[in-house]
Amino acid sequence: MSRLICACLWLTWLALFVSPTAQAELQPGEVGVIASARGRESTELAKHYMQARGIPAENLLVLDVANTTAVSRQIWETKLRPAVRKWLQSDGRERRIRCFVTLWDVPLRIGAIEAKSSRGIAVGDGLQVARAELLRRLRKVVESFNSLLDPDAPPLDPFPEGADAAALGKTLDAPFQKALKKVRELAARSPGSMELKRAEARLDRDYTLALGVAGSLQILDQKLQQKVAPEGLLRQDIDRKRAELAGLALAVQTLQMLPESPERDEIIITQRIRMDGLLGAYNWIAQHGDLWKKNETAASFDSELSLVLWADHPLLRWIPNPLNHTQGLAGKTLPPTLIVSRLDGPSLDIAKRLVNDAVAVEKEGLTGKIYIDARGIKHNTGPASYGDYDQSLRDLATLLREKSALPVTFDDRQELFQPGNCPDAALYCGWYSLAKYIPAFEWKRGAVGYHIASSEAVTLRDPKSEVWCKRMLDEGIAVTLGPTFEPYLVAFPRPAEFFPLLMTGKLCLGEVFALTNPLQSWAITLVGDPLYNPFRNKPALQVEDLPAPLQLLIPSDP
Repeated sequence: MSRLICACLWLTWLALFVSPTAQAELQPGEVGVIASARGRESTELAKHYMQARGIPAENLLVLDVANTTAVSRQIWETKLRPAVRKWLQSDGRERRIRCFVTLWDVPLRIGAIEAKSSRGIAVGDGLQVARAELLRRLRKVVESFNSLLDPDAPPLDPFPEGADAAALGKTLDAPFQKALKKVRELAARSPGSMELKRAEARLDRDYTLALGVAGSLQILDQKLQQKVAPEGLLRQDIDRKRAELAGLALAVQTLQMLPESPERDEIIITQRIRMDGLLGAYNWIAQHGDLWKKNETAASFDSELSLVLWADHPLLRWIPNPLNHTQGLAGKTLPPTLIVSRLDGPSLDIAKRLVNDAVAVEKEGLTGKIYIDARGIKHNTGPASYGDYDQSLRDLATLLREKSALPVTFDDRQELFQPGNCPDAALYCGWYSLAKYIPAFEWKRGAVGYHIASSEAVTLRDPKSEVWCKRMLDEGIAVTLGPTFEPYLVAFPRPAEFFPLLMTGKLCLGEVFALTNPLQSWAITLVGDPLYNPFRNKPALQVEDLPAPLQLLIPSDP
């Protein structure tokens, strides 16, 4: 338990004081290449890529892995991950390698943990026990409210197992309001009496236990509006409570970066009780337990590989990408998070073409037209909502029309671009056609693009598949990205960040992806040469044209 607490404090310190910094552009000597030992095509592609980019021979890891689309979580944890870690930790590679490139025949996905694994059972059982205990304590709070009204009030029957948090909130609120009314009547009848002081202290104790610091803040705000106490003192109390709430929220966020375990969850529940009370902690357990039952612990191979040097991390759903420019957990004191990309495709020749196109095009610079396909969804401020991502496409179109010399075609209708609509396509982003590529494009050599939909990288090889990543590679694109399983919208890089950073020519593909990819240990895979910088010699945007937060990500010229 003490080790867990120390880890939590260390991560909290990092979150407060460490911020992302721009690094020099990724170099060939910093790229590790992972090939499969079970097929000559993979090592043939490794030789082709490393020779084209001047990557040192000692940067090749030939991994004994089955030539399958997916590998089990057990194989990853017990065989593949230890092998990669051992390779990195020998000959000083851990200090040199910033990026991995996975090749043909390296799996796309890592499966979920087994539902009956010891880890899953321990976490699930712990949540079930904690949920029952919180129900018992919530019942005691309601009984305490009732006894303020009637000291002889009988005990309540146990709350039903699996009770809904919203219903419990109503069950708490009704007796609280009655108890509050009685306390106010007592205050009017016997101001300053000991009976009043005891009743107020008891009501405050039970209310804070039920709803935490957040509940106390609500009461203080009400008092401020009702002017029932000196304003200056109330504002001081409100500021203190807000600071306490922010600290607790940061502690919970940090704890959730640690691997799932009954011990971790016990500490989270304790902090949740302080922050949001018994009711808030119960709601967290209910939501977390439901997610755990869904067992969303799969990941793309490449996304999991990015965290291979971490001692451990949570498997449920995702963790925020520490390299993303919005995160505060990046820095040299954190276990390195690696950039990962993939050279793969419908055929070995196409995988080789990704390399050849990147090397050839970046000499002269990528030229052609930009196609952006939004859906006309009304903007709202909800992060990762449909409207939010649609607005990101509109923002991208506005920026590029105003600042870039490349022609921009923007469509803000529900209908997608149709066959023949998009000649000379250099850059593309749009949505939404699930697993059904629309051949609207004539791709320029070296083109970069992705389609925002849920299944677009579940396969890169199936000849019958119409998923966008596979078909775009078929048709000639050099770089794409997509999910290897259902990712939720939040998993995709925001178009108004990814493309402008790439178009400055100051960052290569791998760095742009690292800075804009929101999540790790999750679904997205990047297909293309991470060293590719299509605008290095012919920028399509100037750094000063970028939004201010993105300008900070550009390395200073030496």
